[in-house]
Amino acid sequence: MGQFWAQNAPRIGFSNPYVLHLAYSLAGYHLARGDSWDRNAQAHRLAVAKLNFTAGLAGLNKAISVMDSATCGAIYISVMLLCFCTFAAGPVGRNDLLVCQVGVAQPKPSVPLARGAHLVRQRFDSATLFSGLMAPLAPTNSQPADSRATCHRQCFVRVDWMDQLSRLRELIVFNDTREVSVTIRSFDTLRAIYEATYGDRDGLYEGPPMHGMVLRWLYVMEDDFVASLQSKDAMALLILAYFAPLLNTMSKAWFLKGWAEHLLTSVRIFIDKEYVEWLEWPMGVAEQYSENIR
Repeated sequence: MGQFWAQNAPRIGFSNPYVLHLAYSLAGYHLARGDSWDRNAQAHRLAVAKLNFTAGLAGLNKAISVMDSATCGAIYISVMLLCFCTFAAGPVGRNDLLVCQVGVAQPKPSVPLARGAHLVRQRFDSATLFSGLMAPLAPTNSQPADSRATCHRQCFVRVDWMDQLSRLRELIVFNDTREVSVTIRSFDTLRAIYEATYGDRDGLYEGPPMHGMVLRWLYVMEDDFVASLQSKDAMALLILAYFAPLLNTMSKAWFLKGWAEHLLTSVRIFIDKEYVEWLEWPMGVAEQYSENIR
């Protein structure tokens, strides 16, 4: 995968400049973190990152309006870079819940495009989307030879999650008056990711490989769930809080650093007091990873 981003992605960007702009933006944010001791250098890096992000976002918007089989791959990886840049830029305040801002009617500009990755996958078959330079990103339907959960394969601490998430689901069902709700669907997607990450009680996982991608929960998020977060719905906020610790399992994703703690702090501010005790578990898990993740 590293070879794809180092070699294939830039070559795709030569014909699709918005790819390079977003790659430059991400690089700028990365360099800015290394310049934390030099405020002037850091400010310069951030300015360059934001400038390239704006240019990349504008180019991506234009490309999407005329997307075809020749450009779908470039658009797909640009959406991924767009998400990475949004994470790397960090929270803009306590109202920032990553996918939206509390009290703001419209989602963050990058969110609809982030979910666009899912739409690109739906519109173009794998043979078209993952051809040529995009081939390394092609998904596989075969089960991995190693049936252990992600935590064992990547050597990070396993969490006993099953009982706690079962109790959370019961709470959501009890507080939700709709027969089949967007809240339950969002929770069930999150639970599948927990199962792939930590496995069953024996640490094993035999489900679809796609659930091993933590950020998939964001990409398939429904608009109604985002609206629930914006309106500070308690059940939606709890689900977001239980998603937060999973971000700390992605130790190599430098652009996610600090987001788990920020989300948990913000949820604690906005959620009704009667549900604050439900935050003890995800906060404990997030703290455990901050200290022990390898």
